Amino acid sequence: MCFICAQRDPSNALAGSAVHMAARTPYLVTSDPIWAGQGLVTETADAAESTATAYRLMVGQSATGVISSDIDEDWFAIDLVAGERYDFRLLGFGGTYLDDPYLRLMNASGTQITFNDDGDDSYWGNHWQDSALSFTATYSGRYYLQVDAYSTGIGTYLLSATPVVAGSLPEFTVDEIAWQLINHGVAFFGETEAVAFDVGTDNSISVNITALNADGQALATAALEVWSAYLGFDFTYVSSGAEITFGDDQDGACASGVTSGNDIISATINVSTDWLDESSSFSSYAFETYLHEVGHALGLAHGGNYNGSAEYGIDNYY
Repeated sequence: MCFICAQRDPSNALAGSAVHMAARTPYLVTSDPIWAGQGLVTETADAAESTATAYRLMVGQSATGVISSDIDEDWFAIDLVAGERYDFRLLGFGGTYLDDPYLRLMNASGTQITFNDDGDDSYWGNHWQDSALSFTATYSGRYYLQVDAYSTGIGTYLLSATPVVAGSLPEFTVDEIAWQLINHGVAFFGETEAVAFDVGTDNSISVNITALNADGQALATAALEVWSAYLGFDFTYVSSGAEITFGDDQDGACASGVTSGNDIISATINVSTDWLDESSSFSSYAFETYLHEVGHALGLAHGGNYNGSAEYGIDNYY
């Protein structure tokens, strides 16, 4: 089941849509518990490269910034509790992402305690050199996370701190979940990251579902409504010249797209009528398939399988 439905009600595939149909704009959607976080810390002025940094990160929060030169380092203060264990992750972020970040943990005096390079194995593709480390605090009080990069690397990053939770699955911040959705368009668009449709002044994307049979049209419409409710824009239905075009004349289920820079120009979705043989209800695997493929067409990697290999997405963690 896709993460939207699973977070809401595993027995009701339209639960997410039902919750959000009255909250269609992004700023209203953020009031939902799925998206509510502690706020993203954003480096505006360059972060100091010492304990004098003006930036502070809370546990359960993420920060974003830029390594702008081969001598740039960004420090973030963080308060930890003795005996508690924490996860720290440093990820490349956006279209100009930092592709080989270094993560260091410093004590209150600014002396290095530990560091990591290439240790984050939660992701794949372009992000195999992202960094992560776990640490059990030896004292209660101030520590510092230092963001650095290998050699002359520059780019944008996302730094996160979360408590270690019981079991084998990590806990992620809201901003990491957003990062996962936005940046792992690489699973669909090859080497391009952070791709998206330009919804324009009308806040909508045009779709053409006329090639589908009645059951397919019903499922496609419902899947589009779910994504619309969560993402805060509309889909308009047209009979030609659509930005997203649906079909059912190929085997299996797939999506493909055309990009220019970081913009998705158009996408096509195919879900074979074979998927409808078992059931075309909203609790069926066919409906989940439409949800997944619409997500792919929007440049969102949200779990399941892609081209026969496991895709690291939200489903894999929740």
